[in-house]
Amino acid sequence: MAARPRTYAPSMSDAAIAAKTGKDWPGWFTVLDAAAAAKLEHKAIVRILSDQHGVPAWWRQMIAVEYERARGLRGASIS
Repeated sequence: MAARPRTYAPSMSDAAIAAKTGKDWPGWFTVLDAAAAAKLEHKAIVRILSDQHGVPAWWRQMIAVEYERARGLRGASIS
């Protein structure tokens, strides 16, 4: 019997992240993909969120970690 494929699931809903940051997960992932963030280290991703988008400290960490998980750059939550 084949194993069920694992899929990425963010730790926070789209509505919750959008309410706090102005963008949902697809919105942030599009921004970071356009910046080629999948090729960057964590600190550089956080710097993009801070310098270019003004995201507050805790939220930029949350977005960066979830982006890394979604793109397979860090251990992911699975469902």
